[in-house]
Order: sequence, then structure tokens, then C-alpha cells
Amino acid sequence: MVVVEELRQFVSTTSLKGVPRMYKSPTMVLRLTWAVAVSSFLVVAAYFSVNLIAEYVSHPTVLSVSERPIVEVIYEDNKRFPDVTVCNMNPFSSLANNVSDIITVRQYYHDVINRTTCGNCSEQEQDFLSNIRTELLTPEGYFQNIGSESAARIGHQAKNFIINCRIIYASGIKLHYVPCRERAIIKHFIHPRFYNCYTVQSPDDHSFSIGIYLELHLDNFNMEPWEYLKQSNQLTGHPSGVLADIHFYNTIPAFESITKTSAGMSSLVNVVFEKRQRAPAPYSDCKDYSDGERLLFGKLNESYRYDYSTPLCQTGCAEYTVTEHCGCRSINNLNGFAEFSFEAFPFCSSLEANNTVLFERMACEHVSSGYVMGECVHTVCPLMCYETSFTNTLSQSAWPVTPHSQAFYRETIQGRAYEGHYESLYNLTMMSSGDGDMAKLINAIESYRVVRNNFAHLEFVVRDDTYKLYEETPRWSFSSLLSQLGGALNLWSGITVMLLVEFLDLTLKICGFGEKKPDATVYKK
Repeated sequence: MVVVEELRQFVSTTSLKGVPRMYKSPTMVLRLTWAVAVSSFLVVAAYFSVNLIAEYVSHPTVLSVSERPIVEVIYEDNKRFPDVTVCNMNPFSSLANNVSDIITVRQYYHDVINRTTCGNCSEQEQDFLSNIRTELLTPEGYFQNIGSESAARIGHQAKNFIINCRIIYASGIKLHYVPCRERAIIKHFIHPRFYNCYTVQSPDDHSFSIGIYLELHLDNFNMEPWEYLKQSNQLTGHPSGVLADIHFYNTIPAFESITKTSAGMSSLVNVVFEKRQRAPAPYSDCKDYSDGERLLFGKLNESYRYDYSTPLCQTGCAEYTVTEHCGCRSINNLNGFAEFSFEAFPFCSSLEANNTVLFERMACEHVSSGYVMGECVHTVCPLMCYETSFTNTLSQSAWPVTPHSQAFYRETIQGRAYEGHYESLYNLTMMSSGDGDMAKLINAIESYRVVRNNFAHLEFVVRDDTYKLYEETPRWSFSSLLSQLGGALNLWSGITVMLLVEFLDLTLKICGFGEKKPDATVYKK
């Protein structure tokens, strides 16, 4: 009876909206009406509460965008302008010496044709062999059969490729150009498609460098290899130009922020910085790597000479896994595979193997590359919690403007190893005003053609005063969850924290702690 009486008193006085009216209603119809209403609103309140809690435990984030001063990203975080890596799109130099011990492209071509020709094969087998031939007759295929050291020897050397390099400094509104030999470092970088690439690193001297200026000699005089590699990307001739990538100091270029400059062109690249701050665990799977931390596809490697970057980790992981699955090295997944020291394994496209082994390796490589890369992206290589990326705005014009001038010849050609290729330009610069107009015109046309086919200019510079910061922050905090829950519960059912006190009061009364003890003094009398 005590329990029933306490429950009656509770439902008649509780702050839970609708319950006292349901209990005190004089008719059964009103009681049923209030009962349905209270039950329905309790269900709605429970539905919203469960959804709010489920969203909270899923750890959602909100992305905000703001503009910040550019000095924060260059001078406070990295203290230098980012690295610039340049690659000649034609990897074959006409100035290569002492390469008689390296198989020529012509010999390699005939080897590939002999290995992929079958007179009595079915049409399906012929198509398979044709695909193999197309893949092998590429600069990458040739690279895999001569090795990185030989590729470096037949590729473009820094002194003949980078003919003018300067670091750009800002002093107020004025720009100052300082030769790279005084401040910068130029590093050699092997690429399986472009062979010799070079990375220009600005000095870490807190001197407010804002760009890099480059004049490049493309050396497009060795065209013979492309007569045998025409099947590479359906080329009808050799490619001509420069591929450049901008990336942070001491990271391998991923060729994501690339700039292509054709021969005879000048590219002015305005580098636009973007930073992203990801929310840490449990809101994301990102990891905060310290400066200079060496990691190789997820494993700490102090001997590795490059800092961690997500693209490097992904391609390195894919290369490593394909090597384990197929027993050979692949270059499809990695821009700078030569840094990973898999010398114990042959290349998947190496002609040193017999046809059966060669075709099995290449098939395994194709099958493995796709799903391996997906696995590496999603499981092995976490994103960086604090990451900076680049976008470029590009403007181009013809360059050089006056290729026939004596000043251009003296500064870029005279005394260099390739000077012999520019005899027509030398003859033009040596002509006096009294020489025959026809001879001068012929020399001018020839010199223009030769110079425009073999020179390019790039200038990377930061011109904006601000950069964009993309910042992820938790959408929910515990206090915001409580306020949202309180709003939903109170809106639909009038449930507040005081209801918990009412339930506690009811429990204590049912357990007997709510009874008033008789006065002992009165009892004695």
C-alpha cells in the first residue's frame, strides 16, 4: 500500500509534462488522450536523443576556412621557400660521354621486337604480345633494363641543364636575385620516366626568400631514341619541355602540383599556399609527425633521408607490396623508387628473364598494382594532421625574347659543352650590319628555331599576402551534447534534470527513508 500511495503521489505531482493531467483527468476519454500524447512525445524525445548520441559518438567534424598572413606558412612553419624539382621531358642527352657499355635504345628496341613476335600465335596471343611490346617500348621500360646508374649517365647533367639558377628575395617592394651557388642546394633525383631530375632547395637562413628563378637548356638534339619509342603514349616525336613540381623541403616530389613548360616558353608561376589542420583522433585517422621524422610506408626508418609525406608513403607501400607478391620491382606506383633499395629484386620488365617469367611478372604487376594501392591508401599510410599543399596560377610567354642577341649568346651558350650546337646563332651574332640581308635572314630563321626548341624559363614566386587555412574542429563537445539533449527532452516531454531528483525522492520514500519518525519526547509522556 505504501508503494501504491507513493506512486500515486508521484504521478500527481511530477514535473514530467502531461502525466499529472493524465492522472487527474475526470473521464476515461481524457485519460486515454493524455496517455497517447505523453507516450507519443516520449517516443519522439527518445528518437531525437538516440540520434544525437549516435552522432556524437561518430565524432563528426566541421570545416572552417579562414585567411591568414602568408608569413606564418613560409617563415614561421618552414623558414624557407618550398623545394622545386625540375625534369626534362626528354630524358636523353646528346652530351652523354663514355656510354659505350650501355645497351642503346636501338638494340633494346630490336630485343623487344624479337621477344614479342610470334608467327604462329592466335589473335588473342598476338594482342597480348602487342600490349607487352607497347609497355616495354617506353622510357620506363628502357630504364628498367639499363638500371638507375646507367640512366643517370645518359641523362642530362645539372651543369648543362640548369644554366641559370637564382633565389628570389623580397626587400619591401623590390626583388633581389641571388645566384643559387651562393645560397641554395641542388640535389640529384632519379625518376624512371625522366631519368635525371634536380631539386632546388632554398636556404634555411630566415632571409625571406619568396621564389626560385630558373633558366634551362633542354638539349633536344638527341632525337634517335624517340624513333624507337614512338609507341610511348602514341607519340609521333620526342616530347619537348620541362615538368616541374613544387613540394616541401626534404620530401620526395609527388608531381601533384606540376607545371609543364614547353620549349621556347617562359612560365611565371604564382605559388598559392593552402594549409589543412585535421582534427586528431578519435575524429580522424591522421597522425602528427614531428619535423625530420623518417618514416618509410608506416615504419620508422632513421636511415631514410626524406621526411614523411602521405604520397611517398602510399607509393612506397605499393612498391614494397608488389615486390613481395610478384618477386620483382615495379615503377608504376612510385615516382622515386630508386630511394627504396630493393636491389635484390629484378625489375618486372627486365628482359634478362625468359619470356615465361617476364610475362608472368608483368601480369602480376598489373593485377597487384590496383588493389595494393587502395590498401596502402586506406590502411598503411595515415594523413598528416597538419599539412600544407600548393595550387598554382600560371602565365606564359615566348622566351627568350631576343635569342639572336650577343648578350644571350654570351650568358647562356658561350663556353658551355653544348656550344657546338649553336653555330648558326654564333654566326648571326657575329654578322655586322653590312652583311647580306638574305644570309642574315637565313641565319636568323635557323637560330630562332634552334634556340626556341632548346631553352625554357621558369620562375616560381609567392605574390599573395595571405593563404587559406582549412581547419577541422569537432562539431560536438560534451557540453553542447548536454544542451542539445536537454533541449530535445524538454521540448517534447518536459524532461529536466530535476526529474532525476524526483525519481530519487520516490525511491527513498519507497525504501522507507521518507517516513517521519515519531517524536520520542511525546511518546514518553
